[in-house]
Parts: sequence; structure tokens; C-alpha cells
Amino acid sequence: AEGMHFVGHALLTGPCSVAGQFDGNLTQADGASVAVVVTETGRVKGDITAQKISVMGRTEGILDAGQGEVALHDTASVHGLVRYGRIQVNGADLNATLERVPLTKSGT
Repeated sequence: AEGMHFVGHALLTGPCSVAGQFDGNLTQADGASVAVVVTETGRVKGDITAQKISVMGRTEGILDAGQGEVALHDTASVHGLVRYGRIQVNGADLNATLERVPLTKSGT
């Protein structure tokens, strides 16, 4: 929630929205497909690992969507490494290394 400050790590099995400050890692649980949203008031200092990551606030660390998707909106400020299968950048303040993860074809 906005105004909340959390320190620690979270293992996610469902969607997560960060509107306050989160210092630590947000990690998708094995076998889960999770969406993480960092709202305009949200701040994350740590790594985010999820199938879908959407940032409107500030992040510092690794955004790892693997073969999933990352959306960086015009109010976002992103610093670190971004791993993605698909990416959308809409005027974000982006100071990061981008690493595309190739899609694997099923049945091969």
C-alpha cells in the first residue's frame, strides 16, 4: 500500500501490486505465472522475477521476466538489468542493460 515500507523477500504465487516502498526481492514461485505491478507511487530496491512485470514507479535491480513480458510506462524510472521475451517502453527513464531471452519453440 502507499506509505508502507516493507523490508524482506516475498515468494509470489499470485499477482502482486507495489504502491509503497519494497526493499528486497519479489520472486515468482515455481510453477506459478505471476504478474507484478509497480504503481506510480511504488519503489522497489531489489530483484523482481515474474512472468509479467509492469513498472510505473521506480525500480533498482534486476527485472527478470524470462520469456515473459515487461512494460515500462512513461512515469517509470528503471535502473539495473531487464530480462524479457517481449518489452514495451513508453518514454520511461531507462538506465539499464536490456537482455532479450529467446523464445523456445514447443515440441522441439
